[in-house]
Amino acid sequence: MKKLALTLGLAGILYGNLNAQNSRQDSLNNKIDSLKALMSAINSNCVYLENPAEKFLPEYYSEKVYSENLCINTNEKKYYAAKKNEEEGIKDIHKINNEKNAYEEAWIYLPEKEEWYEIGINSDAISVQPFYFRIKNILEENKDISKIVFYHNHPGNEDIDFPSISDIHQSMKYNKILPDYKITNKIIAKQDVIEYSLNSAGKEKFAEKNILTWMYTSSEEREKLYEDLTIKCAKIN
Repeated sequence: MKKLALTLGLAGILYGNLNAQNSRQDSLNNKIDSLKALMSAINSNCVYLENPAEKFLPEYYSEKVYSENLCINTNEKKYYAAKKNEEEGIKDIHKINNEKNAYEEAWIYLPEKEEWYEIGINSDAISVQPFYFRIKNILEENKDISKIVFYHNHPGNEDIDFPSISDIHQSMKYNKILPDYKITNKIIAKQDVIEYSLNSAGKEKFAEKNILTWMYTSSEEREKLYEDLTIKCAKIN
């Protein structure tokens, strides 16, 4: 029964990964098209923009806005921060998951300060992209911390939920680019808070292939990887 549940979960993950990859590619294509249009206008009409990057890459110039609650944000010109403890933030994300047509979103939580920051861009119903430039700026503003928790939500209705290959890849990347912090990765699913990490053998196994290879690898290979995944589940009160 346990093996069946794992197999079903992995099948759902594969479908989500494929759709997430297509969504991110569409977003990248849109940015490329926008930049091409800008260059064409400049070349043909001598158009002058004071800061063209701000117009076409707004996420790099986003304004921090304080909010009472965590929320989904699809406006790349701003990002939200909230002052609340971890339990309160989890409850906010749980409410988001229960909303109709909820999107995925990503946050960084600073437990030593009890502060949450939205770090996701290109959010949709099945994926979100953590924005490393924003993460870097947030940590620059909070140099006196040593612990960070990366959260994102899975708003689907599945009773079985596992970290996706993309989720595992992100956790490995966080550890690589932020070696000076104690990092925890968590997912808010339908009813659970899921903390996940690869053990040493799993990290070595994952490093043997690039992310695209893992995206399209067989379910048998994924099952072997998931055997090295440590998962802790806690019910949301």
